[in-house]
Amino acid sequence: MPVELLLAPFNGFARRNIRDPMFHTIACEMFWVPGLRLLPMPKVNPEDYPTVESLVEYKGRASRETLEFIDRLSEEEELNRDLDRLPEQWLGPARSPASSCTTC
Repeated sequence: MPVELLLAPFNGFARRNIRDPMFHTIACEMFWVPGLRLLPMPKVNPEDYPTVESLVEYKGRASRETLEFIDRLSEEEELNRDLDRLPEQWLGPARSPASSCTTC
């Protein structure tokens, strides 16, 4: 997709262009792991991802970090246990990591 189309104004849409909802979806995943680990949420800005290629790289990073986190959890004790603490910025109920990862 050419940059001009990715960043073109998109009137009547919840976000100002096509890039921003794509970025938002990836950013949700990037917030998931730090949120579950009670770490500060990363500072992110859609302006730092001006091309489809940069969004693809960002998505790859998000996927790698999520899979690394999940691979470190034990299924019985951690993955399926409801969260007993939530970070201040967390939105939604205190579900297990396994159920939380399917909601964003």
